[in-house]
Amino acid sequence: MNTLSIVAKNLKNFISKHTLVFIIMLAALTVSTITILYVTVKLDTLSDGLSAGDLELDQIRLKNTESLLAIDDISDRLQSYYENNSSVLCVQGCIDTSDAYVTCFITDEKKNLADFSEKYKPISGSFFSDEDIENGNNVMVSVGIGTELKSVSLGDEEIKITGSYAPDGISNGYIPKNTVVNNGIIPDEYKIIYSDELSVRQAKEYKGQLEELFPEFEIETRMDYVLKEAPLMLDFENVCLILMAVVAVISCAYLYAYVIQMRINEIYIFKLCGASAARLARIFLCELLLLLMLQFFTAFIIFRLCLINILKKYDFAFTYGYSWIHTVITFGIIIALSLMVFAPVLIYYCRKNAVEIRQQQKG
Repeated sequence: MNTLSIVAKNLKNFISKHTLVFIIMLAALTVSTITILYVTVKLDTLSDGLSAGDLELDQIRLKNTESLLAIDDISDRLQSYYENNSSVLCVQGCIDTSDAYVTCFITDEKKNLADFSEKYKPISGSFFSDEDIENGNNVMVSVGIGTELKSVSLGDEEIKITGSYAPDGISNGYIPKNTVVNNGIIPDEYKIIYSDELSVRQAKEYKGQLEELFPEFEIETRMDYVLKEAPLMLDFENVCLILMAVVAVISCAYLYAYVIQMRINEIYIFKLCGASAARLARIFLCELLLLLMLQFFTAFIIFRLCLINILKKYDFAFTYGYSWIHTVITFGIIIALSLMVFAPVLIYYCRKNAVEIRQQQKG
């Protein structure tokens, strides 16, 4: 008989003789694997500086730090992209200064500004006049940066704040596009705002399109920024989850090692039949790997088909899904922890000869 057929027969005998032990071990390993998958995906996407609510999933940024293209240099191409993509809500130019993060609308400016002024009422002051927008007067409205500010410095110009707003979910300020153009201010980045939050597939697809259309820019999704800039977040909750998963896997490995000790008669028979220590170790290691693969695929299916959709509703980290690297890392952790406990026990029994095993049975 080849090794695989022996392993299959051996595993079948184990399940039939120790059904309850097998069910407990499989369930514990499955829960542990789901926990490790959860922590692995979450740690790969969140950071100390960015909470889940900070992830702007409806936009892609065109970084202008190297190309330094003014609005007049790029507005026609941005307008064309906007008109030819129904999923795009608007395109903005953004200036990041020490005083504020200021935004202007490059597409449908009057409509977007009118929508804002209709939706929100100022805490103080008033909104732009039509003349301000047309002529590009040195004015802006502040949004959530404090009513104490009277003006903001943009380049060599002082931009007067005509009105202050603080609506939910919006920060800093808006400025007429012509004000930016007239003062020769170059936006630090251009933002493509989409009507809905982007899935992982959509973000990758749109990013690829933008890289072809705008090769001058560095195209960045919010997740690109998180992965590049943010350190891993190891908060108390995740540390506890990791420790729970590790303890559960090690406990299951100890349980399987105990099962091997219960099956000492099988080891004795293998030894009488002339099985070498290496062949015997290979049989039981293959059996362990089959068990680990069985529980891993069970856990992966539960995580992929059920839990990931639930987690998306409560944690934006899971909106970006997971990569195959997450899966490989998780399976590698499970195998490493199991072998760390199981290998010494297996080596101990496999090195004994039939006489020594028989003496241990009698003793």
